[in-house]
Amino acid sequence: MALSSESLQQLRQYIASDKALTAEILEAKTPEAAAQVLTATAAQHGIGASGEDILADVQEHVAAHTTDLTDAQLDAVAGGTIPQEQWYILSYGGLGIGCAILSIIYAADPQLGGCK
Repeated sequence: MALSSESLQQLRQYIASDKALTAEILEAKTPEAAAQVLTATAAQHGIGASGEDILADVQEHVAAHTTDLTDAQLDAVAGGTIPQEQWYILSYGGLGIGCAILSIIYAADPQLGGCK
């Protein structure tokens, strides 16, 4: 049996009115942990909802609001937005000025790392 819209609305009202409850749900590391918090809240306030129904609703909500990153998005967050060929062109076009500047910075402060 699915979570009724009335039960869902009641749970949402409690979540919206209780900052500590909201924080506890947001701190949950898994949908199962969030569902446990919500199940306890439902039981405490007499809301007719089973743990299984709440877990199914949480999992459905997470699935609906979670998308996998595309390869392009993964490259962008990993710093790979410029193809390697363009890096070579930039390096060549800059006549190594960037490398020289970084070498000076790293020589001044060896703790920064630098090229080894």
